[in-house]
Amino acid sequence: DRTLDSPRAGWPINAALVELGVEPGPWIDAFAEVGLHLERNTDGWLAHGRRRLSADYWDELAEEWEEEQSGR
Repeated sequence: DRTLDSPRAGWPINAALVELGVEPGPWIDAFAEVGLHLERNTDGWLAHGRRRLSADYWDELAEEWEEEQSGR
């Protein structure tokens, strides 16, 4: 994040995923849309594993955030 100053949609991995047909959701980038959002670096993956979190944990957080944003 610190080295890329353009909008997230134009970041190299996000741009490549869009070229491959990934369509990002309303708040999330293409990287996250295909499940790569679980952790974005090795330290994050290690912490994720130590906490014994599943992919469902992140999906639930995303759903809560979307509901808050939509005012449901």
